[in-house]
Amino acid sequence: MIDPTGLVQILLLEQVVHKIPPGNINLARTGIATQDSDYTASAVPSEARLAIDGNRNSDFNQKSCSHTGGNEPAWWRLELKKKSKISVVVIAIRSDCCMDRFKGAELRIGNSQDATVNPICGKVSAVKGSNYLFCCDGMEGKYISVVIPDRHEFLSLCEVEVYAKPIEGTHCK
Repeated sequence: MIDPTGLVQILLLEQVVHKIPPGNINLARTGIATQDSDYTASAVPSEARLAIDGNRNSDFNQKSCSHTGGNEPAWWRLELKKKSKISVVVIAIRSDCCMDRFKGAELRIGNSQDATVNPICGKVSAVKGSNYLFCCDGMEGKYISVVIPDRHEFLSLCEVEVYAKPIEGTHCK
């Protein structure tokens, strides 16, 4: 959706959460997503790639969310086409069930393929809704990972967006 100022608006759960300036490309769309395992107890697809399909629907049953099998640590990883400086990461988690599973999740950015060792951009200390914005202030890396450390857990991501430039209307610089 484009508003009169020419800014693209991202609609998450029927609310305008933030505005993406023209030319600020979602780097995740051209990346390669992997995760520690796929959830197999349902006929609904759960592959890692579903978290970067451009569909922000946060109902798992609508077939647009990744879902891991409940390992320790649970992790999802995005490999970008090249090393980049990351300003903002936006994550939509599953909202039809189980949002509390996201508590303690870490967003990591760096150059290691090991999802658990790159520097932390942010950590979810409390689950408040299904949409999360992380300000990463130019952290550099080829890999962006979401990790739930120290417990067996399911991780379900419905959309992950990665931007190199700041997003207007947020506290990110």
